[in-house]
Amino acid sequence: YDTKIRSTTMAIASIIFMIFIMFVWYFCVTAFTGPISTLIVYPIERMIKLLAIMVKDPLGYQHDTEYNKFVSMDKEVLKNSTWNPDTLAGMETSFLMSTILRIGSLLRVGFGSAGAEIIRVNLGVDSTPRDLKNGDQHEASVHCIFLFCDIRKFTDATECLREEVFVFTNKIAAVVHSLCHAYGGSANKNIGDAFLLCWALPTNSKKGRLLNTMKADDHEADKALLATVKIVHALSFEDYY
Repeated sequence: YDTKIRSTTMAIASIIFMIFIMFVWYFCVTAFTGPISTLIVYPIERMIKLLAIMVKDPLGYQHDTEYNKFVSMDKEVLKNSTWNPDTLAGMETSFLMSTILRIGSLLRVGFGSAGAEIIRVNLGVDSTPRDLKNGDQHEASVHCIFLFCDIRKFTDATECLREEVFVFTNKIAAVVHSLCHAYGGSANKNIGDAFLLCWALPTNSKKGRLLNTMKADDHEADKALLATVKIVHALSFEDYY
């Protein structure tokens, strides 16, 4: 009894079946990993990269060349993607990315330029959960020139404008902040109708201790005074808004 032909046929059928299984497996893995990479892996990598950019410069990262490359690369990927932009914008990862950007904005408003180093250290790789809770472990003394101003008769303006008072306050804040940044300052805090601006002075340090010398090497005092005059002058003209 000769089984050679039957065995050969079964072997060929097994090889063909195995090749078919491998092809189906490869197709399924490719079809599965494509959306996973686009919808999950790539957005998570973007979040990590964005945090790394924010750590380098918590206050001015939006004006950094690396951040601009990050945004342009993101736009290029979305342009070449086969997914609908509305679908990608509705993903949870997109909400997480926008949350990170908003937290960065809140940190800038809450800590200001004086707390930039605290933000940088706490967002660093070597930070631990305990360090984040005890932020005073990374405290630092900063020498600054401060400008504190508030809106005159804000209570009366609130009673007259009611809900439009937010628009009124934001317009004034836009003037104050823009002129402050134009003359080298930083908007440190907004407290209702009041604004706290600062111009950081270069501080010499030695072995972690501050020296008693404070020098305005870049004419910070003149810039602060000129910014104050410009703000008062600009708020006197309605067309400036």
